Parts: sequence; structure tokens; C-alpha cells
Amino acid sequence: MESSQPQLPLVQAALGALAIERGRFDEAEDRLRAASADDDGASALTHQRYALMLLRPTGEAPAPRAETAVRHGLRALKMAPGKPEFLRTLAQASIVAGHWSRAAQVLLDLQAQQGWDATAREDFRELLRSRGQRLREVDSPRIQPLAAPLAMPEYAKAGL
Repeated sequence: MESSQPQLPLVQAALGALAIERGRFDEAEDRLRAASADDDGASALTHQRYALMLLRPTGEAPAPRAETAVRHGLRALKMAPGKPEFLRTLAQASIVAGHWSRAAQVLLDLQAQQGWDATAREDFRELLRSRGQRLREVDSPRIQPLAAPLAMPEYAKAGL
């Protein structure tokens, strides 16, 4: 079937899902990227699977991949609002991308879903860990010592 119409989003999505099952994640990512490029032909599940593939560890910088994952997570939720698996994918992508407020809001939505409270709490812990780690990685501004002591302002000398 692939050789007759390999560009059809439905075919690419199915082959991408099969590649995931077989553990061929690079192939899965390529196929899901091709399938999700056609917004009219891609399903919510295709967008969600592609987002998950973008979140896996690779040799690339995670932030740009996470930004793309956020976009596809949003598309999946737009097509299937409130689906817990899609909420979690968007929350995870938002955490990796550093969108803390979005991640927290999505996790609150996930926590409200029946049976997802423990998962949402676990992901909240990851959000806090990731945010704390990111804050520790930020360079602190270096404060230069003053060349001379500060002079007291005139109003302070007058007792005002």
C-alpha cells in the first residue's frame, strides 16, 4: 500500500504508528511529521503521536523540538478537547519548552479528569523540578563593587 500512495496522511500515520510499535522511532517521527503536515488529513491522534516523538531524547536541543510538540499538542486538543492523554502530552511538551503557566493550567485540567489525579500530581512534581533546574541554570547578574562609597543625599542629611 505504501508504494502506491505513500504521501497520503492516513497511510503515513498508520506506518508511523507501526514504526512506534516496532521501536523504530526515527522512522516513526519522519512518517508522523509527513502525516501531520496536512492539517485537513491528520487526526488528533497523529498530532499527539508526533508530539510524543518530538519529546523523546535525541542529540538535538530539546527546546525547539518541544515548541513544535506544543503546537501539535494544541492541534490534537483542538480536535479532541479534554482527552486526558492529549492533555498530558501538551503538559509534558509545555514543561520541556519552559511554558510553566500553560503546563500548570493543563495539569489542572488533567487532574480534573476522572482517574488522572495521581498522574497529574506526578507531572506537577516534574514541572516544579524542571522549573527549579532551569532557574538554577540561569546566570546571575554580576554586581560590580562600587569605586567609591555612596554619598548621603542632602534630604537624608536634613532628616527628611
